[in-house]
Amino acid sequence: MKKRPPRTGRPNYWEDAYWNHGYGPDAPRWECDPEMRASATRLADIWEQERYRETGNPLFVWRTYRYLRCIGAEVPEWVLAYLDHVAVNLLDSEEDVKDASFIARALDLDVGQGERSAFSDLENDGAMMYGRDVLRGLKAGGQETYVIEEVAMKHGVSTATVRRGWKKLQPIADLLDFT
Repeated sequence: MKKRPPRTGRPNYWEDAYWNHGYGPDAPRWECDPEMRASATRLADIWEQERYRETGNPLFVWRTYRYLRCIGAEVPEWVLAYLDHVAVNLLDSEEDVKDASFIARALDLDVGQGERSAFSDLENDGAMMYGRDVLRGLKAGGQETYVIEEVAMKHGVSTATVRRGWKKLQPIADLLDFT
């Protein structure tokens, strides 16, 4: 088991964040079998990439990165390309003032005055989960109306909420292999 290296005496905020917030080599990971990991990886990759392309909201990239790291899955190329882009923006900038607005621009989070922030635009994870559960029920032979009602009861949400999640997932449902 790998141990945290001894401190150097000066604060190292990146190292502290890495070790104290679940990203060290011994950090707990969500347990899932290889088949579930493959399906979840495919869903996160397809779903979040589509949301990112539609909105340009980089938080979909960050959410994919975090989720795939937590399940121990490989991070897709489109996520790495965004991180490369951000690294160039942050490290190769010739701007004199590197304040919060600089960082927001570098991360592609900068919005104009009066516009919704990337955080207010971020969709609830539930839509993907509800759509996934409906797809599983349908593949098991259930009828759509009854499956949607079951999923709504399971999650304690309305059938309209589940139906919206299912409608969002439908365009990519044939690409997924949930059982």
